[in-house]
Amino acid sequence: MRDLVDAIEAITDHRFADLGLLLAALTHGSYTHEHPDAVDYERLEFLGDAVVGLCTTRLLVDHFPSVPEGDLTDLRQRVVNTRTLGELGRRMGLSPHVRLGQSERSKKQVEVNILGDVVEALFAAVYREAGYDAAQAMAARWLHPLITGLEDAMDDAVVKNAVNRLQEHTQKLWKITPDYTITGTGPDHRKQYTAVVHVQGEELATGSGSSGKEAKKRAANAALQVLRARDEGGA
Repeated sequence: MRDLVDAIEAITDHRFADLGLLLAALTHGSYTHEHPDAVDYERLEFLGDAVVGLCTTRLLVDHFPSVPEGDLTDLRQRVVNTRTLGELGRRMGLSPHVRLGQSERSKKQVEVNILGDVVEALFAAVYREAGYDAAQAMAARWLHPLITGLEDAMDDAVVKNAVNRLQEHTQKLWKITPDYTITGTGPDHRKQYTAVVHVQGEELATGSGSSGKEAKKRAANAALQVLRARDEGGA
């Protein structure tokens, strides 16, 4: 038991006063089927989902101060999902410490969705014992590499659904749909595309990319920035 506690406290950098809470965070439902007195992590995982979401949101807002809310939501979804958190748990070395029933122990490795649940449960356990600041500090240690890793993918995340969001915006303001003109230049194997978006006959923005779809998304995202700047400036 002491070895287990020491290992988790080293991973979380948190000394647990309530060892029952710690054990529950590591306990899968298959274990409780064989040990009825044990408590599984389901309730903690439920709380931890919200805790991780809040902590991740704080990190994203701080790290990407100029990215709009809709795009931050897309970025958050890249972090707060079972697979990403499960892979994080594997890298953090949680696999040997998860309490599993025989049916799960017989598998070659702990399933990624279980590890994702355990990560959330541990966040909840730290939150319940030491509050938000402790959970946020753990998020900074655990999730910061994931947040900085989003920088390379941020362009894709930022333009995701930009076309739909622009259409919703113009429909709401003027009940019209944006118009796009897309042109391609260069040889077929290295063609570059440029999209121009017009709203009410006004050229709002352009975007470029290696496909017409990518260029259109980037033009839409640029147009959204123009309209948001006008809204903020009262134009």
